[in-house]
Amino acid sequence: MPEAIYTARPLTDEEKFFAEKNHNLMYRYIRIHELDLEDWYDILIIPYLQAVKKYFTYEHLQKYKFEQIFFRTLDSARSNYWRAMNRKMRCPSGGIYSYENLVCKRERDDLTGLECAENMAYLANGICNESAENEVVGTEMLKEALKTLDAEEQMIIKKKLYGYSDEEIYKSMGISVKKYNQILDRLIKAVEEVMYDV
Repeated sequence: MPEAIYTARPLTDEEKFFAEKNHNLMYRYIRIHELDLEDWYDILIIPYLQAVKKYFTYEHLQKYKFEQIFFRTLDSARSNYWRAMNRKMRCPSGGIYSYENLVCKRERDDLTGLECAENMAYLANGICNESAENEVVGTEMLKEALKTLDAEEQMIIKKKLYGYSDEEIYKSMGISVKKYNQILDRLIKAVEEVMYDV
């Protein structure tokens, strides 16, 4: 599909003024669709500016309110974003492993709380490995270990991975601190058994 005539050119002074005046629509759109401002502002700002240029380039569009053009353009941009993110090349059947998430951090403090996914991968390997392949293998072994957990144990792991504190977890699950710590100890033993064939 050929590129529209307005896409490559910069905004005119009139369009700049108009874009500034209507910039609050960006925040309104993000709020209406309950999008994360930090993530979506950068994704949607270019389509917003393109909507302004489109509105000024095509006179027949000026019979509509700019909001209509704006919302249609951003809806389309959001749809195109999700379509691009869900393309087969971005969703391989074996999953995706990010090197940044696999790189070993040498400063490990307390592994007993299973503080994050990195610490779990660390448990899976037992020691820090410089090889990303070893980290991936360890992570896969850890996934196998997690399959053996009951629903309560899996819930604790999920909440830990989502960043909940220990206190938030045991309170939300309605269990005592003592029982929570016993479950954590069981989790670590279960993971170690699978990892080290104890």
